[in-house]
Amino acid sequence: MQLITFFDSRVKHGLLRLLVLFAACAAQCVHGQVPGAVDEKSGLNLRLETRIRYVYIDERDKPKQVDVTTARAVVGADVVLTPQLKVTVEMIHSDFLPPKRFTDDAAAFDSPYPLLPDPRYTGLNEAHVTWSPTPDWDIRLGRQSLTLGNERHVSDDNFRQIPQLFDGVSVRGSPMPSTQLTLGQFNRLRSRSGSANSMQLTLMELAFNPLRDMSVAAYAVRHRPQPQAFDIFRFGVADLSNWVVGAVVDGSYSLAALGSVTSIPAISEARGFYTFELANQRTAANEAALHARYLRAGVGVGWHGWITRIDHEVKGSSAGRYGFQTPLTNQYAFNGNTLQFFDTPTEGLRDTWTTVRWEQGPWSALGEYHWFRGDSDGRRFGRELDLNLTYTVNPRAYVRAQWARYVAAPNGFGVDTDKVWLTFGYQIK
Repeated sequence: MQLITFFDSRVKHGLLRLLVLFAACAAQCVHGQVPGAVDEKSGLNLRLETRIRYVYIDERDKPKQVDVTTARAVVGADVVLTPQLKVTVEMIHSDFLPPKRFTDDAAAFDSPYPLLPDPRYTGLNEAHVTWSPTPDWDIRLGRQSLTLGNERHVSDDNFRQIPQLFDGVSVRGSPMPSTQLTLGQFNRLRSRSGSANSMQLTLMELAFNPLRDMSVAAYAVRHRPQPQAFDIFRFGVADLSNWVVGAVVDGSYSLAALGSVTSIPAISEARGFYTFELANQRTAANEAALHARYLRAGVGVGWHGWITRIDHEVKGSSAGRYGFQTPLTNQYAFNGNTLQFFDTPTEGLRDTWTTVRWEQGPWSALGEYHWFRGDSDGRRFGRELDLNLTYTVNPRAYVRAQWARYVAAPNGFGVDTDKVWLTFGYQIK
């Protein structure tokens, strides 16, 4: 009883929900159903995920530090009705271990704690029907995870404890060999905070492989977000509705020919990597301020588990009024893990970074170093170092340690920040 009284009523209710969800999954396991494997008689495939994460954040303009453990649990099932028809339903609960040493309210500017947008939440996660009329085509209707390309423009942002999900319909298929077409229309967003907001999102992507190790894709995204009262304050415009049209080339190539010319055997075992992407963002409303470019280019080389590369990304500015915006992006895949550039500054953003990646057996490590500048004025914003070490326990479980440090330049952008994450994850799907 003393342990129970340690939690407030909301935590108790959340833990009870978690226990019910896990008990239901365990009951199925006891009766012979193994999560992640389809039962041939019932057509049932259980889905189970848990993630526990310790977070420490120190922002120099805040008197207190985030020091908290958060967690999420996802339980659901795929029900195969026919070989062509499948229903997926998931429930999710996210929570934290008291005391609450953080703020999850982005509007709480006077909070003594830095922002950690991982609130308590219990509700419906993915819930959709998938119809596969042929082996090469899927039509999905309902609440679903959605990514486009490298997740710069549309992503589920699954690093957060509450993923970003979309209500609508998507179509994916192969109209011809070595091609993939993606179409989507969505009218509601389940945000990272758990709230459901009306919006309009239309997207199209056509990708193909002209060569074995090369992919080329063209895409178009039309986004009409729910208007927010603070948009003018943040961006200088009242309506962020926009079109993004772009194309990307990504691939790798063997350096064996170069190794033969130079007579260096090690080069013959290496591979080169390259990425080039160009996009344009224009208004979908009546405000000419919404006009900015996007550019990304990168090259690298890999050898025996090592990859090193350098990339440059430009999110342009429209005369210093509006920077190229990516509200649906995978936040932790770009521009550093301290999230200093959650929104693009009005001056735009130039990000140049080097990456070193290493993999050996169950271990993998990643390091990135970023240099940030404004696009319209070239002003130095700051620098950031990100480090990541992961141990894969088995195909379903992992342990990960991450550290990020941002140092603002004199008269730069943002504040000096340190962040640490220690994560344990387990998933069966």
